[in-house]
Amino acid sequence: MHARILALMEVKGSDDGVDLLEVVITGGSIIGIDQATALLTKVKDSERKVRIAHLTFHHLVPQDSAPKILALLSEGEMKMLQKLLGSLSVEFTPNNPTGTHKLNLGVAEERSIGNNLRSWRCAEGTIQEVADKLVAQMLGGRRDFIEKVWRNCTLNGGAWPYRNHVQFPAVGELCFDYTKLSRPQDENREVESISDTRWGFFIEEIEGWEGD
Repeated sequence: MHARILALMEVKGSDDGVDLLEVVITGGSIIGIDQATALLTKVKDSERKVRIAHLTFHHLVPQDSAPKILALLSEGEMKMLQKLLGSLSVEFTPNNPTGTHKLNLGVAEERSIGNNLRSWRCAEGTIQEVADKLVAQMLGGRRDFIEKVWRNCTLNGGAWPYRNHVQFPAVGELCFDYTKLSRPQDENREVESISDTRWGFFIEEIEGWEGD
């Protein structure tokens, strides 16, 4: 099936496949990273390649696979994608917050990201507490607490451990590692990638356009 996908996306001068992909995704579907990379790997036209990357970037399963999309783009294509997404969106996306963050608290957008991550840390904390209780029941009993979500936090280079009720200062550089413990299916049990059956129908419909 991948061979047919690549052949269709390489049809010179045709955007029909990308247009239908846009319909599928804007209709609420998400796709697997293998499906997305299959579309991108052999597409030669940069404009179509960037468009596919833009459509799929926030709609992937697993959620942390967006860097694999970026790895398939040239430097010029990356710049085109950044113009569409915004540079912060390439580094940070709400559905994939895991990673190392460096935020300028004096910039409203970056401060908002920090506040949102702190709110999500509270929700993730519940999962961490459940995990810690399970570990405590194992051989050896309760272990020392280790923060799993919000780690290695510094403010202007100095240690600044996570504290839920302490507001961020108005200015400063906040750096920390964030690990998302919950999975998409924990938040919405209906989340799943587009099925092979629907993907097959998608490809068959594109193939029907080749003779048009």
